[in-house]
Amino acid sequence: MVPGKKYRKKSGSSFLSPDEKRLANLDRGFWLTQLRDRITTLDLVIEEKSGLKIVRIKLDTISLFESRNLQNEIESMTADSRVVALDLSAVDYMDSSALILFLKLSENLNLKGGFLVLFGIRESVQSMMTMTYLDHIVEIVRTEEDAVKLAGSAALEKREFISNLRQAVIFRGESRYHVIPYADIIHLSSQGRTTTVHATTGSYKTNKLLKEMESRLTSTQFLRIHKSYVVNMDFVNGMQYSVGGMYTLFLKDKAQTSLPVGRIFVPRLKAALGMGGEVPT
Repeated sequence: MVPGKKYRKKSGSSFLSPDEKRLANLDRGFWLTQLRDRITTLDLVIEEKSGLKIVRIKLDTISLFESRNLQNEIESMTADSRVVALDLSAVDYMDSSALILFLKLSENLNLKGGFLVLFGIRESVQSMMTMTYLDHIVEIVRTEEDAVKLAGSAALEKREFISNLRQAVIFRGESRYHVIPYADIIHLSSQGRTTTVHATTGSYKTNKLLKEMESRLTSTQFLRIHKSYVVNMDFVNGMQYSVGGMYTLFLKDKAQTSLPVGRIFVPRLKAALGMGGEVPT
């Protein structure tokens, strides 16, 4: 502190003297160290049962901070395993960042020809997994015995379930992450900077642009038909021509949705429908 110089806090301000700043930084460093120590000494217990690696997570909460570090810890502990089971019986709360944790663990195991199993899930956590479609991507069973039995099944050597992660769109919605299988997506629409994914299970909004969401749909079953619409061709029921060169596309969903077709998208849509150059009358 400079002799004779006055330091003061302004009302509603965060001005600190040099000495106060040094103390604040020391205090901040202390709490960061405490948090880092908590993360690096996570209460994880690993066991092996009938050839299955079981990781027991002894945390009551999984949030963003825990998720990032849990992935590294679990992957390090199970590097030589193709099938891994996570015991979540101690977890009472998790936010949607945990979804990304399970998806990344699942994808890395899938690349090795294996899969991820979750068991011991409490009711307070189960609802989040159902709403985010996680149960379509990761194997979820009730008990440890069920997990062991599932992992030991010879029928799972070639599993169609493994490809599900690459047959779904993953995005952050208004309050949580969502995983929607391609087969359940009817169409996508945009309004301003908001895109809505219309699925058989409901509608989900995201602040991602339609162009970005379209790029995540790697399947050829999706087609842009308008500057504001992308459709799943599996849900197309027909197309109607109107005087003036306008087309309307009809979808076979419960709402019997009809969407306008942009002029520049007509040729590609007609080709996808096998209509060639004909114009319906």
